[in-house]
Amino acid sequence: MSSSVDASDVFFVALIVMLLLTALLWFAARSVASSRPSVDRAAPDPETLAIGTRAVRRASGDIPAIKHVREQTGWGLLEAKQYVEDLSAR
Repeated sequence: MSSSVDASDVFFVALIVMLLLTALLWFAARSVASSRPSVDRAAPDPETLAIGTRAVRRASGDIPAIKHVREQTGWGLLEAKQYVEDLSAR
């Protein structure tokens, strides 16, 4: 007894694999989005932010200072980088 595989069987298997991959990507994207910190936080006092940022920058450099600003404000990378650069220019 021999079994034959026709085009409809191959199509069905490919469809199932694509659906499983789509579901996996969807769940992965949801877990990444839910692990991001909330941006709905109160804005820190500008003077406190500046003092803390200067301290972190002096101790560790620009990249940790940018990370500090992002954590404190919820800003994006470009905004935080510009803030640190402007702060160091003052």
